[in-house]
Amino acid sequence: QVRAWASKYGEVVVVTGPVLEKKAEEYPSIGANKVSVPEYFYKVLLAKNESGRYIAAAFIVPNRKCDETFYDFQVSVDEVERRTGLDFFSALDDKIEDEIESTVTEW
Repeated sequence: QVRAWASKYGEVVVVTGPVLEKKAEEYPSIGANKVSVPEYFYKVLLAKNESGRYIAAAFIVPNRKCDETFYDFQVSVDEVERRTGLDFFSALDDKIEDEIESTVTEW
């Protein structure tokens, strides 16, 4: 899906990683190095639409086999920030950042 959006918009900023809301020892681990296995991953995207306005999309996806569509896991960027403690797109003008991070927009 992200490749399709990159083709549609020409350029898409993609940030992805784990949602770590518990202490490391509370997660199951795998391998000799005991790598923690997160319950969820996030993906946050930023692009400019056909009219040159910034748009954003965000998803929190469970780390399991899923039969749902990608859009079933769509949330606001603000929700990802709340759950991860990260601040995305802070280099944007605050008005633009606040608008695109608070809304859920289907691309």
